[in-house]
Amino acid sequence: MIRPTFLGFETAKKGLTAAQKGLDVTGQNLTNWDSAGYTRQRITQVAVAPDSYRNRYSSSRVGPAGQGVDITGVGQTRDVYLDKRYRDECAEQGYYTRSSEILGDIQSALNEFNPKSDTGLRSVLMALSDALQSFSVHAYSETHANIVTSAMKNVTQTLQQIGSKLDSAREQQIYDLSVSVDDVNKKLMELAGLNKTIMDDAASFSPTPTSVPTSCTTSATSFWMSFPSTPTSPTTPTRTAPSTWWSTASWLSTAANTTRSR
Repeated sequence: MIRPTFLGFETAKKGLTAAQKGLDVTGQNLTNWDSAGYTRQRITQVAVAPDSYRNRYSSSRVGPAGQGVDITGVGQTRDVYLDKRYRDECAEQGYYTRSSEILGDIQSALNEFNPKSDTGLRSVLMALSDALQSFSVHAYSETHANIVTSAMKNVTQTLQQIGSKLDSAREQQIYDLSVSVDDVNKKLMELAGLNKTIMDDAASFSPTPTSVPTSCTTSATSFWMSFPSTPTSPTTPTRTAPSTWWSTASWLSTAANTTRSR
């Protein structure tokens, strides 16, 4: 197979470009070896397959070797399984941390089994039970009746205090949840802005022209003005733009026949 003259140079240039990019990534890794949150990077490269359809001369016995190497991107060296396990464990940790905080607020509201001050619901219920036990023995005693009444008031007040504390804990958790939701939404908006910036920067490297430059239009117009649309004779053409491609093709065919007859 007869290959293009500069195919070997182009293959070598692609190899040098890939090696240079690899050195850049290696330098980046060495520079950030102690940076918090940095992940080691590496280039992703693939071999460029030979394009035998564009070769004018080809042989079925020996095929083309290829066209070098191409860099498809720069990726991070990470373990997918470890990343998934880390995210799952972080989610579990967040769930149990929040559950512990909520249960701690409930325990503070109930104030049960406090070794320093046993003034929770259990203590007032035990006091009411003792008062009723005494009143059952002295059913006609006004003193014991007042003790039972006071114990019942203490139970009622304790239940009201517990209900108020539980409502306050519930409102605090709802407020904390709204703050967390706003924080997450803000971070998602910032992430969307970063993604848009990355897309705009990536698009700026390969711009797509939306209009034809004036110089190209002028050159194309001058080229088409050199062909007549309705030639009168091959030797005296009229310099006007053709109306259709068929008239141009007819003029070229006539000019070629005239040249051969000469």
